[in-house]
Amino acid sequence: MRRSNILEITAGLFVLIFTIFLIFFAIDKLSYIKKNYKDCYKIYGLFANANGIGVGDSVKISGVDVGSITGVSLDKATYVARIDMCISKDIKLPIDSSALITSSGVVGSKFVNISPGSDIKLILHGGKIEYTQAEANMGGIMDRILEATGLDDPKLAYEVRFLYPLFSSDEIYTTNNGDIFEQASHTIIPDINDIEVVKKGLNFNYSISHVKGSQSIIPIKVFDDGKFTYLQFNKINSDFPAVFMVDSAGYESLVNFRTADNYLIIERVSSVFTLRNGSSTVCLFNENMPFKKGK
Repeated sequence: MRRSNILEITAGLFVLIFTIFLIFFAIDKLSYIKKNYKDCYKIYGLFANANGIGVGDSVKISGVDVGSITGVSLDKATYVARIDMCISKDIKLPIDSSALITSSGVVGSKFVNISPGSDIKLILHGGKIEYTQAEANMGGIMDRILEATGLDDPKLAYEVRFLYPLFSSDEIYTTNNGDIFEQASHTIIPDINDIEVVKKGLNFNYSISHVKGSQSIIPIKVFDDGKFTYLQFNKINSDFPAVFMVDSAGYESLVNFRTADNYLIIERVSSVFTLRNGSSTVCLFNENMPFKKGK
């Protein structure tokens, strides 16, 4: 028997063994899902992309499996990825929960991580998880890092964490997973009907741009007091979008906000804010602080 034939047979055996392994792995995974999540309720979310995520992948909270992905498809109304999930019935998710596609390490398997919200209303069977985020493009991020010229390069992104001393207070509470939080103080919304308040320097000079189909996240009023930016929405129970600040290089960074009644309060002022919710996108331009693009 010639050497080339032996190599072909060896390669064929490896392919056959690998294929059998994949079949057994798939059967075992589906059996695990059927056994552990037969008593579950279904929810779904819309994501900008679902690269690398598939049926049978895990849904986790704080690293613990709470469900699995049962379907990945294209939403024909919005042309974004729809991910269907089956969540264990003993896990109750508030309607303001958020979902993020992430992975175990840089090259680990992908899964959907859910961060539970705090609303008393829950996502019911067949319901939608509104706040979603696709996985960051690690290839693009690595390219930016490799191309960076120094620590002051605007292409670099830094993670900043703050550690605060804890004091004795009735407003300090501990969550089930051991995290400690102190409730933020209430922000007073300026009374725009009071002429004296307006005279103190409220800025209403904002323009709005949006993509088609984004009407649900367009604020009916936008203004700032030089310190905070206030967005008023039409309904108190409407879904608030995620808020991003745009820097001089055109990069977006997620910013925190708080809500009061039908107001979304951003604790800063910027030239441009971007609001996103699924495929809906709205841009807010502060005309008193013109956007200046860096070099």
